[in-house]
Amino acid sequence: MAIYADKRDGKLTGRFRVELQNGTERYRKRHDSMAEAEADEGRVKAAWDAGESAKDAAPLPSAKRRAA
Repeated sequence: MAIYADKRDGKLTGRFRVELQNGTERYRKRHDSMAEAEADEGRVKAAWDAGESAKDAAPLPSAKRRAA
């Protein structure tokens, strides 16, 4: 349903948020790039079309981890 630039305190964070809803099931997640967000949206929609839960869908390949 929606992919949009994430904001915190009115300022862009440089991340993208995916928010989807299928009936009563909601899916929300943040991603580092628009490409990752679009891939995740497609993965969740495909899982829902196959009758699965978003939690049961195959996970995205792990992106590089940020150093803390």
